[in-house]
Amino acid sequence: MADHEADVVVVGGGVAGLCVGLALMKAGVPSVTLLEGRAVGAGNTGRTTAHLMPWLDDGFQSLARSHGAPNAAHLVAAQLDALAWIEATVRAEGIACHHARVPGYLFAQSPENENMLEGELAAARSAGMEPAEVDWEDCGRGVGGGGGGIGRALHFTATAEVSPLLYVQGLAAAFERRGGRIFEGTRVKTYETHAGGGQGGFAEAAPPAATIRLRDAPALRVTARSALVLATCAPCNRDLAIHARQSAWRSYVVGLAVPKSGAPGAPRHACWWTVDEAEYKYVRLAVDESPGASTDVLLVGGEDHEAAQAPPLSEEEAGGSPWDRLEAWARARWPGAGARTHAWSGIVYEPADGVGLVGWSPADGPGRRVFVVSGDSGQGFTNAAVGALLAAAAIGGAPTPAWAGVFDPARLMAAHAPRLALPGLAHEGLATLRGLVKSRLVPSLTDIEALGPGCGGVGQAGLTGKVAAYVAGDGTRTLLSGTCPHMGCVLTYNGRERVFDCPCHGSCFDREGVCIQGPATSDLARIGRGEGSQAAEE
Repeated sequence: MADHEADVVVVGGGVAGLCVGLALMKAGVPSVTLLEGRAVGAGNTGRTTAHLMPWLDDGFQSLARSHGAPNAAHLVAAQLDALAWIEATVRAEGIACHHARVPGYLFAQSPENENMLEGELAAARSAGMEPAEVDWEDCGRGVGGGGGGIGRALHFTATAEVSPLLYVQGLAAAFERRGGRIFEGTRVKTYETHAGGGQGGFAEAAPPAATIRLRDAPALRVTARSALVLATCAPCNRDLAIHARQSAWRSYVVGLAVPKSGAPGAPRHACWWTVDEAEYKYVRLAVDESPGASTDVLLVGGEDHEAAQAPPLSEEEAGGSPWDRLEAWARARWPGAGARTHAWSGIVYEPADGVGLVGWSPADGPGRRVFVVSGDSGQGFTNAAVGALLAAAAIGGAPTPAWAGVFDPARLMAAHAPRLALPGLAHEGLATLRGLVKSRLVPSLTDIEALGPGCGGVGQAGLTGKVAAYVAGDGTRTLLSGTCPHMGCVLTYNGRERVFDCPCHGSCFDREGVCIQGPATSDLARIGRGEGSQAAEE
C-alpha cells in the first residue's frame, strides 16, 4: 500500500464499519476507503449470535427513566429503522446470509419477575409500539416443547436473524461493487486531525480532516479529506469522553445440536431473551440449511461479566465453566438437545446510560470531523445500522433521522441532557481509575516463577513494572509488558481464553502479545523468551 487519499476513511472492517462504508457510498460520497487490521469480520462481529431484535436489552422501562419518554420513543423508532435498513440492504444487494424474520420472545425465568414483563409492555406502548409489533403470547409451560417451557411471553414480531459472517462478507462485496476500497491487514497506529479540515465537503482543495499513520508502515500516510470514521467497537484513541462512559463485558455462547424443526423435542425457530437482569440469557436457533443436515444448532448466550473480572479457574471447579452453566440451563428447557458443538466468548461495550455512542467525537473538538460508532450494548448489528443511517446523514448529506440526537456522543456533557445516568457513568469511570491505580500500587500479582505449562499470569517486575508471562506446553516461557499500551492499565490473565485482558477499556492480547481487541493499537512489548525459570532472568 502506498500513500493513499479518500474523501472518507473508515477504520474497522466489522459490521459497523462495513454498514457505514456502504451507506456512505450509496449516499453519494465520491470515495470511501476502509482499513481493517486483520480480515473483514475477524473481530467481535464473528463472535456474535446476530440477534436482530426490536427490544433493547437495557429494557424500555429503564431507558424511559434515564432518558425520558420522548427519547425512549426515539430509541424504539431507531431500532425499528435499523431493522428495516438491514432487511432492505440484504434484499437490494442480494446478500445471501439466511436473513429471516422470526418470532422474538421476551420472558421471565421466574414468576417473581413476570411483573417486569407487564412493565416492559406498558413502556413499549408508551414508546409507540402497536399490538401488531408486540403483544402477549402463551408459549406453554411444558419443558421439552418447542418454546422451552417459557410460558407467557412478549412476542416481538419485527425480530430477525442473519448468519453474521455471510452478512458482513456480502456487505464487503456490495461496498466494493460501488467503488469502495478495502485494505485488510492494515492496522492504524495513530491519527491527527486538522483544525477546519474537511469543511469544504468533498473538495480536494480544502484542508484534510485527518491524517492516519499505520502501525506496520509508519512512513506511509492515509489522508481522509472530508471525514474519518472510527468503527472499531471502542474507538482506537484515548478519548475519555467515550472510553470513560462505557465498559467492556465478556459474554459466553454455547451451541448444542438439536433435532430439526418438526421432530419431537425440536426447539421453535425463534429468538428468546430473558428480562431477568442478574441471570440474563439470549437464545436463537441456527438452522443448518446444508443438504442432508439432520440437526440444527441451538445457540445459548449469557454468563456476562466485566472484562478482566472473571473468577479464577480454581473457583469454577465446583460450578463448572460459563459454557457448562449455559449448557445445563439449556438442557433443563430442551432435554432433547444433543452434543455440544460450539463454545466461544466475545466482548460487548455497555454505555453508562444504555444507549449507543454514535456521532461526531466530542473529544476531537468542534470542526474536527471524526465520527464514532461505539457502545453497542450487546446489539452490535442494529447499532451498526444506526451508525450507517447517521453517518450517511452527517457525512453524506442524506436526511437526518428525527432520533439522531439521542445517540449523540456529547449528550452526557450537555447541560440539557435529561436525567443523566450518573451512577452508571461513575461506575465506568471508577473501572478506569481502579486499573490505573492497580498498575502503580499493587506490590505482587502472580509468582511468575511458579507458573507451570499451559499457564499464564501478570507479576511484578522491579518496584513499579509489570510483566505478563505465559508458559507453553513444552516449558517455553514468553515474557511481555504487563501494562496495556492504550493508557497504561495493568493487565490480567484470562486462563479460560488464554489471553491478557485490560480491565479499563477492554483491550485484549493473545499469548504472544498480539493485540486482538482494541482500543489499543500496539502489541505488548516483548521482554524475553526462554525455557523454564531461566527466561525470567533474561
